[in-house]
Amino acid sequence: LGVRPEHLTLEKREGSLAMPITISGVEQLGGHSLLYGALRGATPNEDGPRITAQVAGQVTTKIGETATVYAPPEACRLFEASGEERAVR
Repeated sequence: LGVRPEHLTLEKREGSLAMPITISGVEQLGGHSLLYGALRGATPNEDGPRITAQVAGQVTTKIGETATVYAPPEACRLFEASGEERAVR
């Protein structure tokens, strides 16, 4: 699954893909913030894929906390293991 950091939001929207992440870093950059983290792994205490979210404004999220970022379906892309994009309808 591929989605650009600027397409992620902290606001839940109908039909969006919810992705809870464990925060490993936060950068406050004025008009937006970057959240760095990892999706949950397949087993407890295991980190999953790394993710970066560029969200509007300043956030109070701290390292070690869990935050849920949301991706609108039109911004999501699926890829084969070979790297080729897979069309989804």
